[in-house]
Amino acid sequence: MLLAEFPWQVFMTPFGIPIVAIVCVFTWLAIQSISIAVAKVMCNRSDTELKMELLARGFTSEEIARTVEAGRTEAPTRQGCDRAGTRQAAI
Repeated sequence: MLLAEFPWQVFMTPFGIPIVAIVCVFTWLAIQSISIAVAKVMCNRSDTELKMELLARGFTSEEIARTVEAGRTEAPTRQGCDRAGTRQAAI
């Protein structure tokens, strides 16, 4: 069994708790980075689908740009996504 073979004495050393804390912090940062990247990919995919749908309806490039920009609340450099990567509606 894997748990029986794990050297549990590592937690009894003076460095055991800081090691566990550091591992937890790096794990949390990795999970957060991955989730933000996935959210941005999903947002960009939805923007692309919107643009393709508008193009199929016969919109001009200026109309598509105006429509996509109307749904954004930040500068165009964020590519239609807020910090969490979700699409924001125009108010």
